[in-house]
Amino acid sequence: MKFKNKLTKIYKKLTAKNAEGAPAIFDSVAFYAIFSLILEFVIEILSNHSITAALKFLVFNPFGFLINALIIFFTLSFSFFIPKRSFTFFFISIIWFGLGFANFVLQFKRVTPLTAVDFTLIPSVAKIFSVYLTAFEIIGIAILFIITISLLVFAAIKLRSYKVNLKKAAVITVSLALSLIISLNVGIWTSALSTDFYNLNNAYADYGFPFCFVAGAFDRGIDKPSQYSEYSIADILNKIDVDETGVPDSKPNIIYVQLESFFDVNYLDILSFSENPVLYFEQLKKEGLSGFLTVPVIGSGTVNTEFEVLSGMDLDFFGAGEYPYKTVLKNYTCETVAYDLMEIGYSTHAVHNYEGSFYDRNEVYPHLGFESFTSIEYMNKVEYNASGKWPDDSILTSQITDALKSTSGPDFVMAVSVQGHGKYPPSETVDGYNERISVSYADGYEGETDLLPSYSYYVNQIDEMDDFIKELVSAVKKLDEETVIVFYGDHLPSLFIKNEDLSNGNIYTTEYVMVSNFGLEERAERIGDISTYQLSAKVLKTLGIENGILTKFHQKCANEELYMEWFHDLSYDMLYGKRYVYGGNKERYPVLDMKMGIRDIKINDCRLENGYLYVTGENFTKWSVIEVNGRLFTDTEMIGEDLIRVRYTKSPDNISQVAVVQYSATNVVLSTTEPFAFEHLNQ
Repeated sequence: MKFKNKLTKIYKKLTAKNAEGAPAIFDSVAFYAIFSLILEFVIEILSNHSITAALKFLVFNPFGFLINALIIFFTLSFSFFIPKRSFTFFFISIIWFGLGFANFVLQFKRVTPLTAVDFTLIPSVAKIFSVYLTAFEIIGIAILFIITISLLVFAAIKLRSYKVNLKKAAVITVSLALSLIISLNVGIWTSALSTDFYNLNNAYADYGFPFCFVAGAFDRGIDKPSQYSEYSIADILNKIDVDETGVPDSKPNIIYVQLESFFDVNYLDILSFSENPVLYFEQLKKEGLSGFLTVPVIGSGTVNTEFEVLSGMDLDFFGAGEYPYKTVLKNYTCETVAYDLMEIGYSTHAVHNYEGSFYDRNEVYPHLGFESFTSIEYMNKVEYNASGKWPDDSILTSQITDALKSTSGPDFVMAVSVQGHGKYPPSETVDGYNERISVSYADGYEGETDLLPSYSYYVNQIDEMDDFIKELVSAVKKLDEETVIVFYGDHLPSLFIKNEDLSNGNIYTTEYVMVSNFGLEERAERIGDISTYQLSAKVLKTLGIENGILTKFHQKCANEELYMEWFHDLSYDMLYGKRYVYGGNKERYPVLDMKMGIRDIKINDCRLENGYLYVTGENFTKWSVIEVNGRLFTDTEMIGEDLIRVRYTKSPDNISQVAVVQYSATNVVLSTTEPFAFEHLNQ
């Protein structure tokens, strides 16, 4: 009876009305606090995919848990300023739950958690949603979104308004803001929280989703060092003799090949194979200069590995989950190995067998020192892997050698592969899939077995990438120019690999190998195990090249006690500070007028015939689109590399000029030919 009476009292409190006839519970600050605690617990369950993990976070880091709840409480407090208080409360709550649910889904699909920066990537990666999500999942999410919006609209109309007490609202919000500021500082001081997210997955588990997500939203760029000044930078420059730059004895071509999700799968102790999937790569490791490579990401984030290799900077200096390609490099140039090599006579090229607008590379590469960029829109005879989603890497061999042959002097080529990209569909679900290598779990394995078909698909893709590596090395050995190739994996695949699954014990480790066609590796000093931000400096040192501030710094100071502190100082100065390293010159590295594609796309002739506008020319691809008087005809058909056409039934008098545009599948114009004057044609 007593229990029943208590339930009755609780029910009455929950359903009580205030003076305006609206639910009184939304006047209660205590209700907001209790609800924030409950919502935080639910979000942590979603974030960790486990009730037990959420309970551990609550028990072992209660202060951190309370701060996360306080963040939610603070955002909910803004509903006190709005007449539609209950609607605003539900709206903010749904946003938090939606973020938690999105994080839940994302960790299943790509391994790494949701960050605020991910929302800036949506335009670039929207096309690959269908790769990670099934049609059923996309439809389900769309239906859920429509239902949520419909319910919010209904609630906005039906829910009662409240009388706003601005003084009370301000006191609540300001009090919470001050409490939050104090708590965050105490949390960081006591190590209950940290803004140094060296491992995103661990950070989200250790510090909570709301805190990590908000930290990622506000923590951008590189923090200003406490001792930063012109004198501190000058002192570092003196240590590396920045004004002394040696002239290399020779200038071989340098090729970087960043291999998507590639690593030596023989380190996976949990699997066994019918034959070695990376036989040639292992042969290169024995013959060339090789070592382990510590990368900044796992499962995704290719461009962040790419950034570290090119710039020599450490992603740990930047905000949580930040992509410099999206936050700083679209507006500012950055010293890179490409700019450094240009200074000593190299031509610089980027090659990627995927869309040029992916991660905004078409906009970022001119800020990184590339004179040309050949994306898939400038390639013909592209074949796709078994999933039909990602182009085979085999196309890169001809594209790389074309870049080398396009100039008479030495070349630097940055090639980024894509074949090994996830999601990895179970092999039995891929039509016509030919499994050359059989994959099974190792004897004694007692873990989950449902990933084996995906492992099988992935391993067979790696086997094909190994064939590409062999093909490229063979092609380079036939060149009459001295050439060095550096192969390395950008990160491990999104297959939920754990440290204990690997014989080398580190999911943030891939490998690199450096080979040449003139015997360099036979006489060069071993490089050893390094981080991606050290790779370029080590490669250039092997070649006797010292150009670049960070190149010289990594070459000369890597063993110094204050190495990371000086590294931080230089990185801040070069991208966000006064650029003392360049004498205050903020335009030390100009934005380049980058050419898209190696081969010139040209129009030689146009004609109208049988209701079609035919354009003849050179180097067309299936991404070539006819433009008439500024209007794009995206239904352009490719007849051949020298002929494209489009249905055109209007009078010739309506045409003044024709151009050919390379048009990305993401609806981005990458380049346009010179306009061809139609009145000069013989019809």
